[in-house]
Amino acid sequence: MADSDAVRSRRKRLHAQGDHSACRRNCQVSRGSLKIAPLSPEAVESFDPSVSLRALAARLEAASVADPANSAVAKELRSTLMLLMPNPQASVDAELKLLMSELSRPVPRSETRDLAQ
Repeated sequence: MADSDAVRSRRKRLHAQGDHSACRRNCQVSRGSLKIAPLSPEAVESFDPSVSLRALAARLEAASVADPANSAVAKELRSTLMLLMPNPQASVDAELKLLMSELSRPVPRSETRDLAQ
């Protein structure tokens, strides 16, 4: 449904005054761009992803306790916790690599003669 003349006039007046709370989604001013400052070299060197993930998980846990009905927070918490879980596949991969390296080594001729008998 189209806006009435009064609503459009109010929106235009607020926009002209710098208040973009009533602006529609196509207002470029109301969509402030996020400006991210570059990290300092010290911050880059001391960055630890696992520490950041643990801090994120703690914040998400607090938000989930505060608002248990928020499914977006619960989903993000679950995703973050899954990333923090130890990967059981890593130990299996290491064992398979060891086995494959043992199987791919060349077999000396003396061992092949014993197998043929």
